[in-house]
Amino acid sequence: MKKILIAVLLFSAIGMFAVADFLENVKVDSPSYQEILMLNVDGVWENKDKTALFADSTYFGGKVVFNNYAYFDSTAEFNELVLIDSAEIRIVNCDTLFVEDIFGLYDTDLSNYLQLKWNEDDTADRVLNILVQGADRTLTLYENLTVGDGYDLTITADNAASAIVMDNANLEVENTNATQRNFLITSSKAGNTTLTFEEDFTVADGNAGSILYSAASKTLTVEDNVTVGLDVNALEGLSGTGLVARTGANAYSERTITGTANEVEVSNGDGVSGNPTIGLPDDVVIGDSLYVGGNTRFASELYIPNNTSFNARNAANSAWDALFKYNTSNQVEAQQDWLFDVIEFEEDAGAVTAMNMPVSSTPIDGDEMSMTFSIDSNPVLKVRGSADGSGGADDFIVEVTDSLYVGGNANIDGGAIYLKETTTPSAVADYGAIYTKSDNTLYFQDGAGTEHSLVGGDEYYGEFYWNANSNATTIETANTPIMLRETTTGLVNGWTYNAGSTGAITVYADYSGTVAGATLVTSNTHNLATGDHVSIRGTTNYNGIHEVTVVDANTFYIVVAFVADDGASDWDEGSYLECDTGSGGIYQIDYTLSITEGGGAGSDVTTQIYKNDTACTKCAAKRKFANNDYGAIGSGAVFDVSDGDRIYLTATSSGTNTLTIQYGNIRLHRD
Repeated sequence: MKKILIAVLLFSAIGMFAVADFLENVKVDSPSYQEILMLNVDGVWENKDKTALFADSTYFGGKVVFNNYAYFDSTAEFNELVLIDSAEIRIVNCDTLFVEDIFGLYDTDLSNYLQLKWNEDDTADRVLNILVQGADRTLTLYENLTVGDGYDLTITADNAASAIVMDNANLEVENTNATQRNFLITSSKAGNTTLTFEEDFTVADGNAGSILYSAASKTLTVEDNVTVGLDVNALEGLSGTGLVARTGANAYSERTITGTANEVEVSNGDGVSGNPTIGLPDDVVIGDSLYVGGNTRFASELYIPNNTSFNARNAANSAWDALFKYNTSNQVEAQQDWLFDVIEFEEDAGAVTAMNMPVSSTPIDGDEMSMTFSIDSNPVLKVRGSADGSGGADDFIVEVTDSLYVGGNANIDGGAIYLKETTTPSAVADYGAIYTKSDNTLYFQDGAGTEHSLVGGDEYYGEFYWNANSNATTIETANTPIMLRETTTGLVNGWTYNAGSTGAITVYADYSGTVAGATLVTSNTHNLATGDHVSIRGTTNYNGIHEVTVVDANTFYIVVAFVADDGASDWDEGSYLECDTGSGGIYQIDYTLSITEGGGAGSDVTTQIYKNDTACTKCAAKRKFANNDYGAIGSGAVFDVSDGDRIYLTATSSGTNTLTIQYGNIRLHRD
């Protein structure tokens, strides 16, 4: 009580204020301070030369009450207002509490709450204003900032250009009961409000439903639901109405579904007034192609442009194949093979053209124009003609590939029946066959398979003869066939006559280096042709009938192995008849000769027909001539002749006397 009395005496002496008022509001008791000087100058409580105003809750309830204006100057030694042990400082009817340095709340008991309160009896808004003037200031919370249950914490930026910044710290709103708590950041200034987060932040605990912000990717994520970021900014930038399409990363455009006249009708294409609907008009025009994946039904007509194909997907599903089109000639033109069951014409249609193939002037004369009917890809019937080069067709033929069966009469009102040459066919029981072969003969085959030749429509024949001939045929070499000449042509039809020739041989040489087994014969200006036949006489190694191949005008070769050069000798090409093209067939041939032998006579003479260089063994005759008399000799046969064959007559004598054929004839004939 000593300290209090001293203070009372001092304050009473100077008459600054009533002692009763001071003792009612301020009680100071501290063993650390010997005296406290409080002065009231113009309504201001001011510390004077003291380091602390210390209030203890054990005295006067631990309260310091200021009724008007409280000022603590840090420039003086008295720079702290210290409250301990649940002490309170109350400001009543004061406008401002100035603390120019640090305003600290301390408690020696950590379990107590340190409280900074304002008048709770005031019905107006309760606001604690922390004003920072001058340079940047920092409000540091060393422990949690707690707002009591049932109240909101509002942090307000007092200037439009100001920002509330939290660096490396958590701002938490605790909830000690089930009541929902709000965390609200507002601005009291007009215009935009900016809430800046320098780092990532999380609302809730990161579990489902939490809101996560990533500064790196600039995205706001609602866990297990949706992530939003720059895409939201792009959407917010759209100003119109309607449908929206994402055109790229963080890019969107407004879209409207539109239709095309006569193709697609669209209602409410922007979706503003309801769902868009798409339909087809009554008359649909397809600008390019129409692809149908399933069934398509048309209530009326289907229209496609002229010369446009109707297509279908192929079985391999690899391409669209054109089926048909209505071409520029106003015709339905098939573009694929068509498969039909039955083709039925309109009832009582009368004369109907089932098929027609137009022919233009583009094909040249003779180009085939045909239609083929097949079974299992095997041609059975072909109807064909030939283009005439001027836009028409001619030479119409119906070809039957296999057999043509006629159940009744077959009437041919004009023209001809053409039978292609064939070989003898296989017999068909109970059926006869008429055919022709390469021998130009018409045949009939009965059901038993017996072949009968029919009389031909043309006769082919030929002959040559000797008449009062006095030119002798030189034999020179005994037992060597010599081709006979010195003849005159007779009647020929289908045959060609040649009188024959003769020549001298000078040299024989080996020709096997060029043609295997050949001998080269030199005969100057021989006038022979390849394929001619000659008889050679007067040699040791080369006598006989040979076919020649011309090397040049003075040489030819025969296919006989070279033995030696037999030197000077002769060759004879006999008179012959050559079968013309189309004249081949079975011929009857015969000859008769009147011959006399020169010299001492008495030689055996054999005459024989040769076809090319081959003797006809059934066409030979032989007799002996004596006393230089004339004698007759002859023979004949029936044999097969082909086009191009040559018929010669030869004589072979057992001696070397000449033979003179004074009269004679060789003839052949085919009906």
